[in-house]
Amino acid sequence: MTTNLYVFAERPSPRLQYVLLVLLEQLSGISVQIVHHAETYRSMAGPKLNYSPARLSNEEAHLIPAELLFQWDVQPQQTDVFQHGELPVFFGTSDVRSDLPYDPLAMCFFLLSRYEEYLPFQADQHGRFPAAASLAFRAGFLQQPLVDLMARQLRDLLQRQFPDLTFRTPSFRYTPTYDVDLPWAYLHRHWSRTAAGLTSDLFRGRQHSLRERLQVLTGKKADPFFTFPWLEELHRRSGLHPIYFFPTGPYGRYDKNPAASHPEFAKLVRTLARHNRVGLHPSYRSSTEGKWLEVEKRRLEKLTGRAIGRSRQHFLRLRFPETYRQLLAAGIREDHTLGYAETPGFRASIARPFPWYDLLEERITELTIVPFQIMDVTLRQYQGLSTAEAWQSCLPLIEHSRKVDGHLITLWHNNSLSDEGAWLGWRDFYAELAQWCRRLKKDDVP
Repeated sequence: MTTNLYVFAERPSPRLQYVLLVLLEQLSGISVQIVHHAETYRSMAGPKLNYSPARLSNEEAHLIPAELLFQWDVQPQQTDVFQHGELPVFFGTSDVRSDLPYDPLAMCFFLLSRYEEYLPFQADQHGRFPAAASLAFRAGFLQQPLVDLMARQLRDLLQRQFPDLTFRTPSFRYTPTYDVDLPWAYLHRHWSRTAAGLTSDLFRGRQHSLRERLQVLTGKKADPFFTFPWLEELHRRSGLHPIYFFPTGPYGRYDKNPAASHPEFAKLVRTLARHNRVGLHPSYRSSTEGKWLEVEKRRLEKLTGRAIGRSRQHFLRLRFPETYRQLLAAGIREDHTLGYAETPGFRASIARPFPWYDLLEERITELTIVPFQIMDVTLRQYQGLSTAEAWQSCLPLIEHSRKVDGHLITLWHNNSLSDEGAWLGWRDFYAELAQWCRRLKKDDVP
């Protein structure tokens, strides 16, 4: 039995090195050695993969490469999608010498690098790359972790050729994550904002909101957004290990969080950080005004008393490569932003964390991307689903993640668990979803 694989390529390519790292080393647990001299490759004993136009041995797996992994720039690609068995594929070849009629390595690099997000596109109102512009959405595979499925396809090909080659794959995992944009609906706000809220409720005739606000402010009712005791009990009961993302940026049009210096906010952060992982939720403006990122990171580090190395962008504002370069410069090494606001799915077509490849600098970076698949506001606000409809939308994603031994990530907000108003019934939905995901194991069938 062996876990070593020799890969032949005619010339060096950091793109090839990257995709082999993700597909074979990280997803399949085998060691890869890339060889560029044909005679050296032929002389090697053991499992071999030839990634070149000409076959070199009778004892090798052979893939004929597309040009993508040997290019040194970013340009529009021909990505005609066709069906091969049960999988949508692209970068096809009609050369019968190839063991597959497409190039799975080029496919996975295109998806993992977010290649299409470096090309010109029409951004949405928040400057984001829209799901509808993606190949995965247009070709109908956004709800499939195609990279994981390609890794499995490649493992099957190699194992048919080399039965002694063994693979190690991770187990299914589930992690709930939370963006704490608004810890309280009414409490612990600056007096001017409280006065403005009361005035607005009064003059706009929002009787329910006015009554609730007064009840909370006078201590007769708990603040509806302060759902953290309920969440912590859910985690304890279900054996879940969450991540909370806290904002510490300045007040603004899209940033309504309390000041980092507020005693009650500081207390909340310290309490949750005591037994949970935490990360920074950079402000909306930090996406374009990079000076704020380090300021906000230092504030959160002061509150928690620990170094902060993970983040998720507010409003999921993500621009390639600028955002990730800013995060690296600020000392962030793990980012949880990758996902679409308007639809659930696998934005990079993978169901697990993976390293970021800077396509303009052509290098593997120290930043780990942790993509999420399901978000609360996507289901209720963007798509207008009921809880029953949301359940049917989530199940295929959960099942796909489980089948590929993926790492399922959900993104929720504490205020969406208030169980009142437009979010009535969503607390029970979330509790059932979280416990369902926690119970799943590889051999379970939902």
